[in-house]
Amino acid sequence: MIQAVKAAARGANVAAAPRTKTTPLFIGALTFERALLTKLRRFLTPRQEQYGFREGHSTTLQLIRVLHYLASERNCERYTVAVLLDMEKAFDRVWHDGLIYKLMDTSLPPALTRVVANFLQRRSFCVAVDDVLSALRPIRAGVPQGSCLSPELYAVYTDDIPTLHGHLEDWEDDVMLALYADDSAFLHRREGPT
Repeated sequence: MIQAVKAAARGANVAAAPRTKTTPLFIGALTFERALLTKLRRFLTPRQEQYGFREGHSTTLQLIRVLHYLASERNCERYTVAVLLDMEKAFDRVWHDGLIYKLMDTSLPPALTRVVANFLQRRSFCVAVDDVLSALRPIRAGVPQGSCLSPELYAVYTDDIPTLHGHLEDWEDDVMLALYADDSAFLHRREGPT
C-alpha cells in the first residue's frame, strides 16, 4: 500500500519523507527469495564490465579500471571522450514482460523463469489518503524494493544494453565500457582532437 504524505508548509525545515512505504517481508518470503537467488546465480552470469551486485567487485575496483584505461590512452597520446549515464529510479523502470523475455533468452530453465514471472507479475498496489483506499491496480514495471532478487533481475534486464545484441561489435573495439549498478560509462579513444 502506498500512503500519501502531506507536503510540509513552505519554508518548514522537515526532513524529506519517502513517497512510498516499503512493507516488511515475512521470514518465509525472505528465505524463499534467498533460495531463488542462489538458484538464479547458477545460471546467470553478469557481463564482465558490471562491477555492481557482484561479489569481489566494488566501485573502487571499477574506478581503478577506468583510471588505468585513461592513463594508458594518455601515455599513447590518444584522447578519450567519456559519456556517463545514470538511470533515474532504475529499479522502478524494469518492464516485467521485457525482463521475462530476456530470462527466456538465457540458460535459465523454463521452470525458474516461470517462478520469477510469478514473483513479479502477481503484485498490485493501492493508494491510501487518510482513511480512503483506492482500487487495487497491477504493477507492470519495477522490481520490489528491499528484495535480494532485485539487483540480480535489474542486471539481467540491462545486461544487453551496451551491445545491442552484437550489432556494434566493431564499435566496441574502440570503446571501454564501465558499469556499476545503474551507472554506465562509455570511454571512446581517439587518435587526435576532432
